[in-house]
Amino acid sequence: MKKIFKAVAIVTVFSILTRLLGFFFRVFLTRKIGAEGIGLYQVASSLIGILLTLVASGLPLTTAKKVAVYENSLKFENKNKVVTSSLIIAIIISTFCSLIFYFGQDILSIFISDKRVIIIIMYMLPAVVFSSFYAILRGAMWGKNEYFFVSITEFFEEIVKIIATFILLFNIQDVLQSTINTAIAFSISCFASCVLAIILYVVNGGKLCFKKGEYYGVLKSALPITGVRVASSILQPVISILVPFELVKIGLTNSEAMSLFGIIMGMTFPMLFVPLSVIGSLSMVLVPNISSLYISKDYKTITNTTKKSLNISLFIACIFVTLYLSVGDFIGIILYNNSLSGILLRLSSFVVLPIVLCNITNSILNSLNMEVKSFRNYILGGTSILIIVIIFTRFIGINAIILGFLVGMTLISILNVFMIKKALLVEDLNLLNTVIMYLVISILIGFVGNNIANIINILLSPLVTGILSGIISVILFIISAKILELFDFVKFVHKKNIPTK
Repeated sequence: MKKIFKAVAIVTVFSILTRLLGFFFRVFLTRKIGAEGIGLYQVASSLIGILLTLVASGLPLTTAKKVAVYENSLKFENKNKVVTSSLIIAIIISTFCSLIFYFGQDILSIFISDKRVIIIIMYMLPAVVFSSFYAILRGAMWGKNEYFFVSITEFFEEIVKIIATFILLFNIQDVLQSTINTAIAFSISCFASCVLAIILYVVNGGKLCFKKGEYYGVLKSALPITGVRVASSILQPVISILVPFELVKIGLTNSEAMSLFGIIMGMTFPMLFVPLSVIGSLSMVLVPNISSLYISKDYKTITNTTKKSLNISLFIACIFVTLYLSVGDFIGIILYNNSLSGILLRLSSFVVLPIVLCNITNSILNSLNMEVKSFRNYILGGTSILIIVIIFTRFIGINAIILGFLVGMTLISILNVFMIKKALLVEDLNLLNTVIMYLVISILIGFVGNNIANIINILLSPLVTGILSGIISVILFIISAKILELFDFVKFVHKKNIPTK
């Protein structure tokens, strides 16, 4: 087995375990604090997400890339300078931004109609500073291909968050207090993961170097990546504020609007990002590997790696598209006891494909030092999402979010693929025909699977119906992909031209 697949396997196992814990935790949280509580928490966390993005997106990725290059060239002092420079920058940014939010509560109240959200934000601010430490040290371990230690810190954070939340929500019934305690648990988990990251970094020989740093190089590479993530983070709170406001204008109460927003963003949309448990692992491994290959100008291996990564990403994405088309209704009932979340999941199932493609292509572009172009693409896509949500919410209600993300993410994916082809001088990545074939299979099997589920549900419970019909649909999809020679996992793994770095 090639090293890249071993690394992906390690990250994937922990990623799936972490996502599963987080997934079932969200189910518990939704049932515990309700749709209104989830709506409040979603708005608060989307605003905190802006601050977290500033310290936990571009800087860690840049640290990983530069550490990988210096590690391979045995320039260990330069490697330590990068980590130290990134840490100092992250700490300054996180502290400064947290203070602005803390002392700017009156300004926040102008834009946030529900004052409960501001209270929740204050309890989440400590997480921003703790995450600045954790994210950079994680990036350093990432660059050294220490994927086990990177993954174990994320897993540990999720466990601490779950335990702390269970304890703090015990016998609490009030919606606001429950949401506040959830925010406190989040800050506690970030502190715990920060401590663990420091221990693992030191134990594994990590050092700091306070000599002349690499501040300019770090910032130059990190800013475009951070720009993409910040644009994404800003987009979410804007939507969080705009959509409930528009829903109230068409006749809903504040509570109804927040509950409906909580259903789609707190229940439905997290399901659309589940495939990233696997694709995210592949993206994580690709960044340092392709960065090293790019420095050595091994374009042939980069091209082969890119094609294979896109192929497996499409395959995994369309498995979930098929699954959600088949049993999305039942998933909402099983997990949240909410039929509307299931209906919305079926309607939004196709959004999975551009979400996955956007994720993997962004990683490839960042590895090729094309962060600025990736940022431009995201700005265009994010702007289209916002425009669609603003225009169509008054006509199609909450479904405007689904339409916006479908169009916006598709636009970003198309632009990213075009940039990759141009950078690698590849005429055709064979994506369009593959995407069309996968979508045709997904639609047909999704239709069959949904009818099978409706028949089975006459005799069996929603849980059994969802599991049986989902398994049947996924098996039919895999068989179809094999027959049409769209994807062969065994052949994929044993190809000789898979990179080993």
